[in-house]
Amino acid sequence: MVQLPFERKDGKETLICSEALFEKLTGERNYTIIDIQLGGIWHIPIELMLTVFVIVVLSCIAAVYAPSKRIKNMSITDVIYA
Repeated sequence: MVQLPFERKDGKETLICSEALFEKLTGERNYTIIDIQLGGIWHIPIELMLTVFVIVVLSCIAAVYAPSKRIKNMSITDVIYA
Protein backbone atom coordinates (compact mmCIF):
# COMPACT_ATOMS: atom_id res chain seq x y z
CA MET A 1 0.00 0.00 0.00
CA VAL A 2 1.35 3.40 -0.97
CA GLN A 3 1.53 5.97 1.80
CA LEU A 4 0.44 9.47 0.90
CA PRO A 5 2.90 12.28 1.79
CA PHE A 6 0.80 13.74 4.63
CA GLU A 7 -0.93 10.59 5.78
CA ARG A 8 -0.81 10.33 9.55
CA LYS A 9 0.22 7.13 11.31
CA ASP A 10 -0.77 6.32 14.87
CA GLY A 11 1.68 7.90 17.28
CA LYS A 12 3.29 10.04 14.60
CA GLU A 13 2.53 13.68 13.90
CA THR A 14 3.06 15.45 10.59
CA LEU A 15 4.31 19.01 10.91
CA ILE A 16 4.85 21.19 7.86
CA CYS A 17 6.95 24.26 8.63
CA SER A 18 10.35 25.83 8.22
CA GLU A 19 13.38 24.41 9.97
CA ALA A 20 13.66 27.44 12.29
CA LEU A 21 9.97 27.26 13.27
CA PHE A 22 10.24 23.52 13.92
CA GLU A 23 13.18 24.12 16.24
CA LYS A 24 11.26 26.85 18.12
CA LEU A 25 8.11 24.75 18.45
CA THR A 26 9.71 21.49 19.51
CA GLY A 27 13.09 22.46 20.92
CA GLU A 28 14.55 19.60 18.88
CA ARG A 29 17.87 20.07 17.16
CA ASN A 30 18.60 16.52 16.02
CA TYR A 31 15.93 15.41 13.60
CA THR A 32 15.48 14.04 10.13
CA ILE A 33 14.11 16.20 7.35
CA ILE A 34 12.08 14.36 4.75
CA ASP A 35 11.87 16.26 1.50
CA ILE A 36 8.64 15.41 -0.27
CA GLN A 37 7.94 16.48 -3.80
CA LEU A 38 4.25 17.25 -3.95
CA GLY A 39 3.70 15.79 -7.38
CA GLY A 40 3.69 19.02 -9.34
CA ILE A 41 4.46 18.52 -12.99
CA TRP A 42 7.01 20.95 -14.38
CA HIS A 43 6.53 22.33 -17.87
CA ILE A 44 8.41 24.79 -20.03
CA PRO A 45 6.94 28.26 -19.37
CA ILE A 46 6.28 29.03 -23.04
CA GLU A 47 4.02 32.04 -22.37
CA LEU A 48 6.61 33.68 -20.14
CA MET A 49 9.43 32.97 -22.59
CA LEU A 50 7.41 34.45 -25.46
CA THR A 51 6.62 37.54 -23.38
CA VAL A 52 10.30 38.06 -22.57
CA PHE A 53 11.25 37.47 -26.22
CA VAL A 54 8.72 40.04 -27.46
CA ILE A 55 9.92 42.61 -24.91
CA VAL A 56 13.54 42.05 -25.96
CA VAL A 57 12.71 42.36 -29.67
CA LEU A 58 10.70 45.54 -29.11
CA SER A 59 13.52 46.99 -27.00
CA CYS A 60 16.03 46.24 -29.76
CA ILE A 61 13.82 47.87 -32.37
CA ALA A 62 13.34 50.94 -30.19
CA ALA A 63 17.09 51.14 -29.50
CA VAL A 64 17.88 51.13 -33.22
CA TYR A 65 14.96 53.21 -34.53
CA ALA A 66 15.72 56.61 -32.92
CA PRO A 67 19.45 56.69 -33.81
CA SER A 68 18.77 55.47 -37.36
CA LYS A 69 16.17 58.20 -37.84
CA ARG A 70 18.68 60.80 -36.64
CA ILE A 71 21.44 59.38 -38.88
CA LYS A 72 19.07 59.39 -41.86
CA ASN A 73 18.74 63.17 -41.58
CA MET A 74 22.53 63.72 -41.34
CA SER A 75 24.91 64.17 -44.22
CA ILE A 76 27.34 61.33 -44.96
CA THR A 77 30.34 63.30 -43.72
CA ASP A 78 28.59 64.03 -40.41
CA VAL A 79 27.81 60.33 -40.05
CA ILE A 80 31.42 59.31 -40.73
CA TYR A 81 32.95 61.88 -38.40
CA ALA A 82 30.33 61.54 -35.64
